[in-house]
Amino acid sequence: MQVGIWLRVSTEEQAEGKSPKNHELRARMYANLKGWKVVDIYDLSGVSGKSVLDHPEAKRMMQNVASGKIKAL
Repeated sequence: MQVGIWLRVSTEEQAEGKSPKNHELRARMYANLKGWKVVDIYDLSGVSGKSVLDHPEAKRMMQNVASGKIKAL
């Protein structure tokens, strides 16, 4: 199954640290264990949860879901 990884932490401070990279590594390991193929990364690090749906990266992610490029996040 083709999947995407959605990275998001709440603050700019968290986004500047290792947290997003750790999240990506864990998500990649999980996908690998499941036999899923990671085809895209959606990085919303430091984007407020209140505005996430209006962010260009979230819109790109939703387009990729709608088009069938990815089947899950």
